[in-house]
Amino acid sequence: MRKVVIADAGPLIAFARLGQLELLTQVFSQVRVTEEVFAECTCRSDFAETKPILQAAQSLLIQRCTAPPCIHWLGPLS
Repeated sequence: MRKVVIADAGPLIAFARLGQLELLTQVFSQVRVTEEVFAECTCRSDFAETKPILQAAQSLLIQRCTAPPCIHWLGPLS
């Protein structure tokens, strides 16, 4: 069973610059990107990774999602 991945900006940008975003779908059943990461990867139209990432989202190769709420671990409750 292939797993779902929530990609961070660094690896997503690297795969996009190499023209290899499709490789992610060979390893993972779903590639998800939070709105914050998507904005970080596509905010500059003059960067090489912007167009491939936008196209991947448009074709649903990567799927945008909302970030889960942040839960801070406070230690044992006892």
